[in-house]
Amino acid sequence: MKTKQVPTRLIVFLLCLSMSSMYAQVANINNAEKYNKELEEAFKYMVKNAKLLTLNSGKECKIQEIVDRLDVPSYMYANIPFLTHSSLTLATNFEADLNYIKEDTFNKGNFKTISEKSLNAFSNANNFSDYVKGLTGKDIGDIKGEHIFARIDENGNDIDPSIKDIDTLKRIYDFYKRLFNSEHIIEKQTPFTSNGCWVYPISKIKIEKIDYPNITYTIKTEGRLDCECEFLGENRTLRKGTFEYKATVTGLYTHSKTSINLPKNPTLTITSIDCCPKKEEPTETALADDGIQDVMPDQSIGGGAGFGATQDFEDISYCVFAEYLKRINYGSDNGLYWGLEGSYSNLSFNDASSNRFNIGTKLQYHIPATPSQQTQFVAGIMGSYNFGTNDNGFSKDDVSGIIACVYGGINIRVCEDWSFFCQFPVFIYETFTFKPESGGEFKTDGTSLLLNKDNPVKLGLRYHF
Repeated sequence: MKTKQVPTRLIVFLLCLSMSSMYAQVANINNAEKYNKELEEAFKYMVKNAKLLTLNSGKECKIQEIVDRLDVPSYMYANIPFLTHSSLTLATNFEADLNYIKEDTFNKGNFKTISEKSLNAFSNANNFSDYVKGLTGKDIGDIKGEHIFARIDENGNDIDPSIKDIDTLKRIYDFYKRLFNSEHIIEKQTPFTSNGCWVYPISKIKIEKIDYPNITYTIKTEGRLDCECEFLGENRTLRKGTFEYKATVTGLYTHSKTSINLPKNPTLTITSIDCCPKKEEPTETALADDGIQDVMPDQSIGGGAGFGATQDFEDISYCVFAEYLKRINYGSDNGLYWGLEGSYSNLSFNDASSNRFNIGTKLQYHIPATPSQQTQFVAGIMGSYNFGTNDNGFSKDDVSGIIACVYGGINIRVCEDWSFFCQFPVFIYETFTFKPESGGEFKTDGTSLLLNKDNPVKLGLRYHF
């Protein structure tokens, strides 16, 4: 049996290539550590020296309260795993990949390494064709070579080791594009506390421009604050806020050296701010000892009864109803609520009667009427669908329609969990469709002021939670 003899020159070439690759890996690790240290210093400098772009929020809580809690770069960047981001430095070292390619494809020219020539070609290229031309001096169609790259499949069997040179160049070019055209997140930092606030920062870096051997980055640290409105017995005004630090950073980016300079013109932008509810000092007329802590609760359910009438009071209706209200504004003494309401009403007049069901949605605004805020004026609007039957004594009509109502009222807190309320209509628009048993249909519509048989005065109780 004949055995293939491996040429001595090939063995020597592979050994040299292996040793040079090992040396390049060690050098690249050292370079990455230096790069990451400079990157960390750049972020710290950005936070420490950032210029605040917005001076006043126009709210009770001032932006300076956010700035005071962020002026802690030692906490902001404590134990950040910058070394996990050393992939940015890996792009400077494709020596092993490029050295596998046949020597007659290209050479390093006046550059120290093939990797440096590759980076220079990419920085001057608008597309893959430009990159190949800048690196090899040839067009894509002229790259005909193949090279050997030992590979095995998942079962340990040898795979055809031949790889086209142009495929390796395309793989390197695509890696550059993914790396240089994306914003990279440096792993989320651990949240920390600062003067009663939790700070949740996250840092990012993006390569904006490569003009070999120079490189320009944009670095950012953005995040949010969640603060206690009361901290160590002291009332605070800042509840929440979001922020963004941003700076431009330049440096060198070659195979043999990567460096990052300190940022230029770092800025701080406060992107949002939310204040704590204003807390008024108790007055002599305020009922300070009644135990009611939240006069504008988050939500409530309620119910009650009411009566309505035509303007001449010839027809009088009675109803029972239930409602649900949910507060949709915060940070204000006034309360804005959205809710649902359903009711059943009955109207009787001589031998005629009407049974109706009503379901709709409403928007209701509460305004404190007393210093204690426990008595509140109420204004609201409601739209509802009304349906049921009219019994005239000799025939029945199916009735359906739409009712829109503007109403007012009063809400009185009687204890922590309960309040009493009265609600009365101010302006009503309604349109109905009647379908008699005998067939056909007809429609009516109209408007009215104040009391209406379809919009009664209501009295009820609300349970708050």
